[in-house]
Amino acid sequence: MSENAAQPAPDSSPSTPSISPAPPNPPTLPALISAIASRHPATDPIARLTEAVQTAATLTTLADHLIGHFVDAARAAGASWTQIGVGLGVSKQAVQQRFVPREPTTVADFTLDRQRFTSFTSRCVDCVAAAEKVAQGTGAAAVTPTHILIGLFAEPESIAVRALAEHGPEIPDRIRAAAVDSLPAPDPEHSAAGADAGFPFAPDSRKIFDLAVRAGLTLGHNYIGTEHLLLALAADPESATARLLAAEPFHLTHDVLAASIENQLAELRRRRAEQQAKFPPVTGAVSPLGPADQGAGSGAG
Repeated sequence: MSENAAQPAPDSSPSTPSISPAPPNPPTLPALISAIASRHPATDPIARLTEAVQTAATLTTLADHLIGHFVDAARAAGASWTQIGVGLGVSKQAVQQRFVPREPTTVADFTLDRQRFTSFTSRCVDCVAAAEKVAQGTGAAAVTPTHILIGLFAEPESIAVRALAEHGPEIPDRIRAAAVDSLPAPDPEHSAAGADAGFPFAPDSRKIFDLAVRAGLTLGHNYIGTEHLLLALAADPESATARLLAAEPFHLTHDVLAASIENQLAELRRRRAEQQAKFPPVTGAVSPLGPADQGAGSGAG
């Protein structure tokens, strides 16, 4: 029984069933159907079908990350994959296959296959490409989370870097320098091999992308930007990047960074609202600022 499971009352017999709090009500099928139908006329069944597919995909992703959150928590608490498999009713191999990220395998997979990683913004992709260059330059065998942290600074106007600069204009440069100093010495053998073969992601780097998606879902965003990568890098307090960010003199924990990112997003929304007020869209036209509110514009992460 897990630590959070409901326990029998002290004076009850072992056979007395415990009562767990009722789970939150999930969206019902009629509610989902009604919501989609309300946004599209009955004369446009294909639009309704398209949104239904998108909604189903979103719910599937949310469900996966809901379980994934508690799988990560169980692992952090010391549970084995076998124990987690028992809790999920599957084998150890099946739970590892589902919850140990295996993609993207290489930087090329991530930067070139835009169909599979379409929710990541162009700035995010550029930062990952910059991380690969750092890995190449330091003779690394794979791109690590520390390389990804350094890569974030390739986009100084990104939300991630602006969130860091909120704590002092010198903070981004100091964090980058600290991250570079923490890297191992260059290995010429790895450097030469990597120049021909390209660079894979280290397993914990693949987990960073998984956590970045989870950060986007948590914030209700339909894109993954540099701010989500930053939150992912700070998510596990035992990771090298989280320890670096939280250490003296930065004290940038996950919660502190989340608050700073929200400040930057609020400021971005305010500026866009002002711009829309000055230049309202022409009736019947599509405003170029609309998608930007969810990260498709030049100001997004």
